[in-house]
Amino acid sequence: MRDDETSAPLAAPSQEDTNVKTAATKKAAAPATNKKAAAPAPAPRRSRKEAAENLKKAKADARAAKAAPKAAKAAPPKAAPKAAIVEAINKHQRKNGARADGLTPGTGAAILVDTLLRKGGATNAELCEAVGWAACLPAARKAAERGGYHFEAIKKPGELTRYHARKR
Repeated sequence: MRDDETSAPLAAPSQEDTNVKTAATKKAAAPATNKKAAAPAPAPRRSRKEAAENLKKAKADARAAKAAPKAAKAAPPKAAPKAAIVEAINKHQRKNGARADGLTPGTGAAILVDTLLRKGGATNAELCEAVGWAACLPAARKAAERGGYHFEAIKKPGELTRYHARKR
């Protein structure tokens, strides 16, 4: 005989034990009312063949929509010859005090290019002081290129690097 088995008869369960057991069985048998509703079943997956057919249809529809005649638009005005346009722009710029290099007078780009065109060129500090910016070297390089100038840097031993703009 094992230690946990006794020869004494088992006692009948008390009233309290049966109430706890019946309450537990009632809870298990009661339907769950506050559980979330089950998510709907996912739509059945399409086969590869169906997906390929749908893709072909979508591409064909896109081609048809592209090829469909568009509403008639007014014809754009006939373009003037390029030389005439350039001459008109140059005339307008001369009349309004514009620069020959195409930069707008008084802008940071124009000031930087003017500073670079000086006889001795300019250092980075001089360029930044001219426009009042903290960093101006990339803008100076871009402005010179936009104005049709070649941007160059000259470094002499013991001196600061001086930047120049030369006409191309």
